[in-house]
Formats: sequence, C-alpha cells, structure tokens
Amino acid sequence: MTVATMILDPMPESTPVPAPALSAVFSPRDRPRFAGGPGTGTTSADPGKLRGFASVSRTATNTLSSHFVAVRNAWSSFTASCSWVTIETESLVAGFERLLAANAADADWIEQVATAFKTAGSGAIADSMLNGLFIQYAAPNQVGLNDLGTMSAAQLKVWLGNGGTARLRELLTQPGLDPVATATWWSGLGHSVEPATGKVTVGEEQQLLIDALPELIGNLNGVTATARDLANRKKLLQMHDYLKKYHDEHGGEADEGSQEGMVNKVWESLYDSEARPKINSLDPSGIRQLISFVPFGLGQGSETGFGASISVGDLDTAKHVTYQLPGLDTTIDKDMASKTSQANDQRLDQRLLADPAGIDRDRLAVVAWIGVEPAQGLGVRLGPRS
Repeated sequence: MTVATMILDPMPESTPVPAPALSAVFSPRDRPRFAGGPGTGTTSADPGKLRGFASVSRTATNTLSSHFVAVRNAWSSFTASCSWVTIETESLVAGFERLLAANAADADWIEQVATAFKTAGSGAIADSMLNGLFIQYAAPNQVGLNDLGTMSAAQLKVWLGNGGTARLRELLTQPGLDPVATATWWSGLGHSVEPATGKVTVGEEQQLLIDALPELIGNLNGVTATARDLANRKKLLQMHDYLKKYHDEHGGEADEGSQEGMVNKVWESLYDSEARPKINSLDPSGIRQLISFVPFGLGQGSETGFGASISVGDLDTAKHVTYQLPGLDTTIDKDMASKTSQANDQRLDQRLLADPAGIDRDRLAVVAWIGVEPAQGLGVRLGPRS
C-alpha cells in the first residue's frame, strides 16, 4: 500500500456515533375568557368591530389550518423514514391542533360578546352580565356559589360535566358555610313557591345540582325541605337498589345494625308501611319527606355517623313544626319506622286541635329525628308563611 493510498483511504473511525435526539415541543397559551370577581363594573364594546375581528380571525385560522396539514404530514413522513432518530419529547402536532381549536373558540366567544352587546342595545354592559354569559369558560377554581346562579340550565349542565361537580363539592363542604347565605343562594337558583300554600317546586338548575350531589344537597342546611327530600330519596334509592341487587346475586340477609339494615328501615318508613292507605285517607296533607339521610358512619364500628329524619307533613309549607328528639338507645334500624308512625299519630292529634285554635290543619309538620344534627339545623327556611 502506498503512502498516497493511506492518506486518501484512512481507517474508519472505531468510536460509534450516537443517533441524534430531537425535541419538538409546542403548546398554546391558555385563553382566559371569564373575568370572575364580583362584577361590579361595566365593559364597553362595538358589536360591529367585534364581528369584524371574529371574521378576520376565522380567515387566519383557515390559512393556518392548511399549514398544520403540511406540518403534520411532514412530521409523519420524517418519523416513518428516520425511525433510528431518538424523539425525546414531541408535542408539536397536538399543540398545533389545540392552537387551531383555541383560535376557533376565540372567534365563537367574540361573536357571543358581540351578540350580548347588540342585545343590550348600548355600548356598555354590566360585568356581572358578562360573567353570567361566559361562566362556562371559567376554570373550576374561579367559580363561587353565587356564580352558579348566573348560569342557564344548559350552561350549568356543561359546567358540571367539565369538572364542575368536584368544584361544587368543595364549595358545599367548606367549613363555616352559613345556612342563611346558603338559603339565599339556593333560592336564587330559582324555584317556585305557591303564595297561598307555601308549596315549593324545585327549579331546573336546582334539580341539576340535586342529581350531581344528592348526598350533599340532601343534608345542606338552608336548602328547602322539598329539595332535601328529593336529594335524599335519590341517594336512598341508589343504595337500596344496589344492596337489593347484591343480595339477589349473592344471597344472605342484612345484618342487624348494619348500614344495609338502616337503609332498609328508612325505605320501609317511607314506602312500605302497611298503614299508609289509612294514613292517606285520614290525612291527605300528611306527606312524608326525608329531610336528612346520612348512611355513612364516622368511625369504625360506630353508629354515631348514621342518621335520618322524616317529616310527616310538608316542612316548607308548615307554620307549626314539632321535633321528636331521640333517646340514648334510639337507632335507625330499630326505631325509625315506629318513630315515623308516632310522628304521624302526633300530627293527626294536632289536626284535631288545630281548627278550634284557628290553625290551618294542613300546615303542620312533625319530624322524627334520629342520629343526625340537632333539630335547629332546619331553622333557616325561606318562603311565604302566610
């Protein structure tokens, strides 16, 4: 081998060259579309200019979308033909796609702003009105209880499904929740009250919250008795059906003093009493409401966390309410049915005495109360009492 050959044809490098590593990272910025706060100011805007901006934004998004297709195809081709390249981090394509979605959402949002100002018929709108319109865009931690009252039923349904249920649980379990403030908030969500009788009918927004968190709404001081009854019956039905299905599939019976035994006894007190036909014929207004239902123990092997209360008579319409407080040995599985029956008998006696005393015999309630918070917990009630 000549010297020239050695120079022109050197020995190959023996140290391996590592494959290159690539990162392609991109994520669009979050777009806040909800101001939050008390909303005590005003905002001004020109609807025509807002719609013009939205139109330009959509055109730009369409152009950008064609570039996205080119980028996505190029990246797919590269990764397919260069599989030996190490990809450390890749969020470019997904981030690009989220950018297009965010831009499209911006244009829709601006159109809604323009419509709100045009509907208002002026160049200025109260911030509270805008908050109500755009609360569905809010991050969960931006929303307070009072904000829920600004949402329509459709908006509230979307919000609950997008993480709002967890936020609602936080709001309803915060320490020091004032029953008076809760009553005002709940009433603001919208329900109807018959002026002559005081009978409450829950609103659509209230029903959505009941369906979302029945175990909380059913025991929340400040909420109407009608709503608490609907919520607690929903939770009772869920538990009763689950436990019945379990025994149908596995056999066996409920243990005395168990959670299942308590659920069954509350169910019996509301639905399965043999005396119900007689009660209804003697006292048509003697409806039963499940005012409290706490089917979960606070400690291992302890019944102190279990509780239920049943009102005989509509507690929302009642002008005169009597509470039967339990003794030390009173338990749900042993005494709920008998206490409810006693409450019914007591109400029948009160009805006999009501007319001579000038009291409306249909606006009485007697509450059988076992193992839950003190009776004064239902002292906050809003609505006519005339």
